[in-house]
Amino acid sequence: MLYFIFGATYVLLQSFLIITTRVNIFPELFFFPWLVNKGLLPYRDFFDHHGFLLNYIFAPLTNDMSFSLLKLLYFGIQTLNLVLVLVILKKISNKVGFILGGILFVLINYFVTDGNLWYELVITSLYLFIFLVLQGKHKYKNKILGILVTLASFIKPTAAIILFPVVYLTKSFIVLFYFSLSWVGVFIYFWIQNGLRQLIDNLFLFNSFLSKHYRDTFFSDEKFLTVTGLIIVFSIILYLTQRKIKIILPTLCFLVIGIVFVFYAYARYHLVPMAAFFVILVGQTITHTKKHTKALLIIILLMYLIFLGRKVKFQYYYLKTQAPWIENRVSSEIVSELKSRSLTEKKMYVFGSNAEIYFILNKLPPTKYPLIFPLVDQYIPDFEERLISELKQNNVNVIVIPKPLDRQHSQLSKIINYIHTNYSLFKKEKDFEIYIR
Repeated sequence: MLYFIFGATYVLLQSFLIITTRVNIFPELFFFPWLVNKGLLPYRDFFDHHGFLLNYIFAPLTNDMSFSLLKLLYFGIQTLNLVLVLVILKKISNKVGFILGGILFVLINYFVTDGNLWYELVITSLYLFIFLVLQGKHKYKNKILGILVTLASFIKPTAAIILFPVVYLTKSFIVLFYFSLSWVGVFIYFWIQNGLRQLIDNLFLFNSFLSKHYRDTFFSDEKFLTVTGLIIVFSIILYLTQRKIKIILPTLCFLVIGIVFVFYAYARYHLVPMAAFFVILVGQTITHTKKHTKALLIIILLMYLIFLGRKVKFQYYYLKTQAPWIENRVSSEIVSELKSRSLTEKKMYVFGSNAEIYFILNKLPPTKYPLIFPLVDQYIPDFEERLISELKQNNVNVIVIPKPLDRQHSQLSKIINYIHTNYSLFKKEKDFEIYIR
């Protein structure tokens, strides 16, 4: 009964936090699924360096122009992750570990997710399922693990790194067999669709290039990361002194694997897998430590909860005032201007990251690169020439430039020069420019 009461309380608390603040959906998770829903094939018809699975899962939901279905899906995934963490805590920790771990996950998950629907959120669900399956004994255990690992890799290829600890912990290569067989099936499908070369290029070669050359200079949350890291180190030391490190070996494997998601770009929502297994580690530590160290750990965690609670309070009020990406004011103004000038029926290109304009107007982009990712212009030597060639071939009549340009677009001087040379300025506002020919 105690588990149910606290579990239900945590679900209600998390639901309140999510429902009363904004949910942000980046273009990769509504625009690319929308393109798939229109019949386009990832990689062959548009450039993307993320996995393909969510494009197909989310595709039917993009028929809803209000994004209510995607927001509902976000709420469902968050609830699922919380329930999975609570189930795991109930299984591997005591009541104190369950109670502290539950509230800790609600707060830390809300903080790191930052109200964003992103790939790591779904990968965390699969990782938690994998961890839960590893704890039990089932006739089809290894087959289920193989399917779960494969699904994670279909979302982000880097998520496949979980394969190594899973194979090690199960001492079985059945997981590897199912994983390999599934990817062979994917390669065959894209080969039949004349998209295998592009899949290999976008998904593997470009990501390899990105991991070597791209480092995001933005970094924040030093206090949060430092304090959290110290608690992890303290927990590991407690297990080492008691010679019980094997107990938390699976948890540590999953926790360390989470580092891969923040390897070349820091963002809070990349920390979601690590946050989940940090909470599980804490729950285990409370359960297995001796009384005097357990009391010390609980005091530390209560102080950590106060520290985290203050951050969540600030973030809650901040998110209540922020408009999500999909409610971009500039994009709305551009759409209104295009409609009022009867330009919506002409072939149009958006030179910027406001891909929602295509979505709102129900117009397919005239280029394979509707979103320009970091370093893509360095990876493809003649990138600007290719994009200009596509604009010419598709007889683009209208070019929209949202202001200010982001870093990726502002560096493309050849394209900017092409627009200024071959198009006439039709409308200039503070937040956008429209060119026609």
